[in-house]
Amino acid sequence: TKDAAQIVTGTSPNTYSEVMFKGVNNRSHAFSWNIVPRNLKEAQIVKAILHRFKYHMLPDIKLDTAGSSWMVHPSTFDISFIDLRTGQSNNWIHRISTCALTQLTVNGTPNGEYSITKDGAFTAVTLDLMFTELIQLSKTNMNNKEKQF
Repeated sequence: TKDAAQIVTGTSPNTYSEVMFKGVNNRSHAFSWNIVPRNLKEAQIVKAILHRFKYHMLPDIKLDTAGSSWMVHPSTFDISFIDLRTGQSNNWIHRISTCALTQLTVNGTPNGEYSITKDGAFTAVTLDLMFTELIQLSKTNMNNKEKQF
C-alpha cells in the first residue's frame, strides 16, 4: 500500500533527515552608489536623497484617542530595471518583488580620508542600500508571465 501511495502521489519519504527542507528565505538585494557632487546645489540634492531614503525606511508612530500607540509599517519600494534605449523593463534582468529598505549605510569618507567643501558638505559619499523582498518566492511566482521574479 505504501508503494502504491508513493506511485500515485509521485512522492517518497526523505531518508536523509539532516537535509530536510526548512523553507525559503526572502531574498535581499544590495545596491551601492558612489556619489560625487560637482557643486553646492548637487550636494544639497544628495543630502535630500539620503534624507528621503532614511525617512522611508523607518516606521511611523500613530497615537489613538485612548493614548495607545501603534507602529505603522515603513514605506515599500518597487524596483525595476529599465532599458535606456527603449524605456521598457529589461527582460534579461530578474524581477524584484515589493521590498522594504532594511539597511542603509552612508560613508562620507569613501576615499579613506575626511574631505568636505567650505560649506561643510562631503566631497564624495558612498551610499549602500539593502532591500528585502516582502514575499517568499515559489514556483507559482516564477511561472507568472507578467511578473516573473
